[in-house]
Amino acid sequence: TGEGEPVVCRFAEAVNVARFDPSGGRLVAGLRDSFAQIIDARTGFPLGPRLLHEQRVVDAAFSPDGRQVATASWDGQVKLWEASTGRLLAQPPRSSSWVITLAFSPDGDRLLYGGAQASAHLWRPQEAPTAVQTWRHDQAVIATAFSPDGERLA
Repeated sequence: TGEGEPVVCRFAEAVNVARFDPSGGRLVAGLRDSFAQIIDARTGFPLGPRLLHEQRVVDAAFSPDGRQVATASWDGQVKLWEASTGRLLAQPPRSSSWVITLAFSPDGDRLLYGGAQASAHLWRPQEAPTAVQTWRHDQAVIATAFSPDGERLA
C-alpha cells in the first residue's frame, strides 16, 4: 500500500538498482562500488556476503522462487548466486561490453540479458551453463522482459 515506514539501508556508494524478492522479505541492491548485497527488507541489515563484481552492478533480480539472485555489471559479467548463502552458482561467458539489464523467465529456468554491445542473450544456466543464444540489435539493449507465459521475449 506504500503506507509503511521506508527501509533505510546505508551504503558508502550510490545504489544503482534495488529489487524485492517474491515474498517482500528481502531485497537485493546493486551498487556503484562493484558489488550487490542482499538485505533484510524489514531491518535494512545485510544478509550474507557481498556479491562481488569488478565494476558497478547496474541490474539485479531474484528468481521467481526467491532461491537465486542474478546480477549484471559494467564488467561484462552476469552472475547467478544462491540467495541464501551468496555462493556463486554459474555465469555465462563474459560479454565484450557492459551488461545493463537482465530478467528471469517466469519459471526461473532462463535468464535474458543485454547491454552496450547491441545484443540480447538467452541463458539456460541449468541446461547449458556456458552456452547462450544471441540476437543482434542496432543499438544497445537497455531493457529485457519475458511475457507472463514465458513464450515471448522483449
